[in-house]
Amino acid sequence: MILLMPALGCYSGSFFDKTCEQMGNCSTTDPTTTGPTTGTSTTSGTESETESTTEGEAPRDGFRIHEMALIDPYLYTDQLGGDCDEVSFFVNAVLLPSELAKGEVNIVLQFPEFEPGVAQDQLMYIHRGNCDIDNLACWADGPFFISFTQDVEEGKCRPPETPGIHPDNLPKLNDPEGPCFSTAKGSLFVQLFEGLDPIQLNEARLLATYDDFHDPQELIDGIISGFVTEETARSVVLNYEGLPLTLWSLIQGGEACVPPDMPAPDTDVVELEGVPTNGVWLYLNFSAIRVSWSLDPPDMGTDTDTDTDTDTDSGTDTDAGTDTDTDTGTDTDPSTTGTT
Repeated sequence: MILLMPALGCYSGSFFDKTCEQMGNCSTTDPTTTGPTTGTSTTSGTESETESTTEGEAPRDGFRIHEMALIDPYLYTDQLGGDCDEVSFFVNAVLLPSELAKGEVNIVLQFPEFEPGVAQDQLMYIHRGNCDIDNLACWADGPFFISFTQDVEEGKCRPPETPGIHPDNLPKLNDPEGPCFSTAKGSLFVQLFEGLDPIQLNEARLLATYDDFHDPQELIDGIISGFVTEETARSVVLNYEGLPLTLWSLIQGGEACVPPDMPAPDTDVVELEGVPTNGVWLYLNFSAIRVSWSLDPPDMGTDTDTDTDTDTDSGTDTDAGTDTDTDTGTDTDPSTTGTT
């Protein structure tokens, strides 16, 4: 089990409601000045700080999730003016690419302990960010959170069990190979696009392949998976063209319409904290691209200050120009200027 229960993504503020403020697990520690807050000793934090300062990489670049696709379950509705239509293609071809391209939803992953070419157990920071998409630059937008990952240099990172997935969808699910990483099971909050409430994934995993183990520029063949309870699925509402649709109303075995081929229900029962719980497994493919990362937004006031200084200097030069024989030092002596 991951050290912190919502270790794959617990954020504060309007981006992720019902998350770490309510669960008491937000980290507000600045990773550039102290070690990660993991319940370890103060000594560990000091060592982390020293290492980051020595390498001059605090914080290091991050990886922004820029592509995502829903692999399972299928989604069905008869509320869009037609029969009982399978709408997963529309979600993957239109909604998700549009939201990620706009930069409204930004999840940035960091590996502060990454060592080029070295397979290890390491920390992963999960940040909510604001991003300049064109310039591949992101900066923090609230507290970060911490997870633990395990690298695999050769072999597979996807676990052999993929509970709840439709057999037809298993070949579509990414299967990251080494060099890759995977997290232990935890709880993840993920927002797929603006207007959709955050979805809590239980028993969640996040895994992906480094495109280059020595100097990664992308995380490819990624998977986010987890179990969504019926209670959560009923509370997640997508307002599409003024029509409210709950996630549960799109799930076979939930409250979705039934198409003519009568597919098997996608719902399942999973024991969570000792309680059998109804819900549905969710599987997403993703990839992430390397971005520059900062805790602070770009300084938008620098140019304005420079322009102001330039205007002031320009005015001074004009005054100095009224007496071309006067040394430039005259401008700095108010009494001499007054005499002239």
